[in-house]
Amino acid sequence: MSFAAKSAIPNDADAALRQPVLEQAAEGGMTLFTAPAGYLLTGSLAAVLDGHGRSMLWLRLGPEDRDPAVLLMSLIASAQHIRPGLGTDTVSQMRRLPGPIQGWPHLFEHLGRELNEALPTSSAIVLEHVHYLNDVQPTLALLGHYILSALPSNVVCILASHNPLPPATLPVRTAYRGVNDLRLADHAALGLLESAEAKLPSALVYRANTLVGGRAGVLADLFSAVALHGRASVQQAVERATSLEDLLTRVARAWLTTVNAETLQAIALATRLEFSHPALIQAAIGVATTPAGPWLQPLADNWKRVRRVWLGPLRASSRAESTLSGDMLRRAADYL
Repeated sequence: MSFAAKSAIPNDADAALRQPVLEQAAEGGMTLFTAPAGYLLTGSLAAVLDGHGRSMLWLRLGPEDRDPAVLLMSLIASAQHIRPGLGTDTVSQMRRLPGPIQGWPHLFEHLGRELNEALPTSSAIVLEHVHYLNDVQPTLALLGHYILSALPSNVVCILASHNPLPPATLPVRTAYRGVNDLRLADHAALGLLESAEAKLPSALVYRANTLVGGRAGVLADLFSAVALHGRASVQQAVERATSLEDLLTRVARAWLTTVNAETLQAIALATRLEFSHPALIQAAIGVATTPAGPWLQPLADNWKRVRRVWLGPLRASSRAESTLSGDMLRRAADYL
């Protein structure tokens, strides 16, 4: 069974910022966003797609999806959120004609046909972290040639990658968007501040936007931190930080000094797994605590995801390895 959080759709509050480039991607066609973590507001993207009335097949890829079989099963599990039973024919084919023996193209082509025939015409497919399917492995080319190319033209497809992808592996109709299309200008940063509950002077917002390099997602996180934790510690972090990493580490460290041991363990578990869920925390730690903080993106079905740009600063600040016992990790593994 595929990890449920990989297919959970974002439902966070950063949807307040509607970037024109996201509206364009939601209108139709295939778009690849190439930018480091923090630039693409996936909560906003989900809200825009929902506003266009599109049912969403959402999948966050991981290193495991470099294996063609794992990618097929991940896609099928996500597709079944839209259309239960979709992909069962491909699974039967995988059992009868396994890819390592018979070859992968016919299996990817088979799933491509199933998606073409079964997905509603108003669907949207969103694949995050496509950089894991690097060009060293054949999986990206299989995905591009046999599944993405087979999608009907009225099905929106949006790919997100931290690194450039070889154009030859993607359909020719792909529109390419990068950092320059997503970077937040200072006037837009002030607009984002107005939609948040944070109260910060304009000069501090400009400095923060410079430190984060115009990453809309990170700036929204900082405004959330002000609303949740108060202005003083965030303002001090912005004034003293010398880089993005330094800024996020200062904010994380100030926040984590205010939480109790159980919450710190819940955060440590989240940074270890990159996801969190109340039932998972209860099973692993034994207490019904919910970690909070601007670094956790709310997803469907009570899942939360640790935003990728915060992983390093959180791990450094919470010392995740020293706060989780082996028994806790085993209980988490048993739950998953």
